[in-house]
Amino acid sequence: MRIQRHGPMNPAITDVRNMEGSRSVMESSERAIFSRVAGRSGHRLDVGVLKEPAGYRLKIESDGNEVGVLFRLAAVLYCHNWSVMEAKISTPERTLISDEFLIRAGAAGQELDEGALKMMIDDLERLLFDGVSVLGYLTEHAREAPRPEIGYGEGQVFIRDLDEEVVIEVRGQDKSGLLLALSQAFYLMDISIMEASIFTDEKAQVHNLFLIDRSDIRFRNREFRTRLTEELRYLI
Repeated sequence: MRIQRHGPMNPAITDVRNMEGSRSVMESSERAIFSRVAGRSGHRLDVGVLKEPAGYRLKIESDGNEVGVLFRLAAVLYCHNWSVMEAKISTPERTLISDEFLIRAGAAGQELDEGALKMMIDDLERLLFDGVSVLGYLTEHAREAPRPEIGYGEGQVFIRDLDEEVVIEVRGQDKSGLLLALSQAFYLMDISIMEASIFTDEKAQVHNLFLIDRSDIRFRNREFRTRLTEELRYLI
């Protein structure tokens, strides 16, 4: 079964790299290696994977979208010791998930073999559809949520208005669990991420863009934007 591909991301949040003349290798050789009705709620979960020189490209699609999905996905990758080098997060429709990650092993010799992939997919199903909390999941795996360092780092956070869209831009030094920490902050503040572009360069500098649900009227408030900017800066 081939994973169905959806339309392009919103032009307000194009990939942070210059992608002219290139395309995802998954467009020509992607194959679904896992597809089933997942969880007690009967949602569909499709996962495709492709090994590349830089790591593994993981494609996840489901019809179970809600606030906090990125938080749950990041928790699974964090607990299984995978670093996110690139990602494209999208919601082609409000009820759908269509996410693609380029992940790299956090330990020498770590492979995403059939057994490791099955454990990750089982965990995804539990967190996405079976009501398992992220904090409970982290405790189960004897992992703590990333803790921010005292004081502000050298990272930068901007909240921009682009073509009637609100985009949060995060720049800074990569660290273990950074995407998990950012997505946790969005979840706790009930901020819905409609699309995102994640990128880490060869010098471990991150450049992340998050497109916010345009119906969130809190972003019209300057004080809310200031408080959110400070909260996110504290994490990087």
